Amino acid sequence: MKNFFLLTILGCFLTASCKSAEATEHLIDVPAASQLIAKNQALRILDVRTAEEYKEGHLEGAVLVPVQEKAFVEEVKKSIKPDEPVLVYCRSGGRSAKAVAMLREAGYTKLQELKGGMIAWEEAKQPTKK
Repeated sequence: MKNFFLLTILGCFLTASCKSAEATEHLIDVPAASQLIAKNQALRILDVRTAEEYKEGHLEGAVLVPVQEKAFVEEVKKSIKPDEPVLVYCRSGGRSAKAVAMLREAGYTKLQELKGGMIAWEEAKQPTKK
């Protein structure tokens, strides 16, 4: 019984650790994202902020689909296929994490998330489009 209890606790710990690692494995920093954009012509860029935020400045070539939309995944599917490589970003990382989780659940497999979002992008003096 004692061994069963220890194995149960160990299993829970390992499962939580695996989920935590899985949640961050898709994060890339600004230099890596900039290189990815420059090298990968097939890369789709997805901005999940509001239309107002998008107008203030966005990554060139970004498709805007606010994650707050009720039909977020359906709207993304209209312009980005589940097997295409996608870089997802928002203002600071909160909404993009939610968007990545939703898209992963919908079958998207090649997702990258910009760590720190537009704040990090602009702090690194990377180009934006208005």
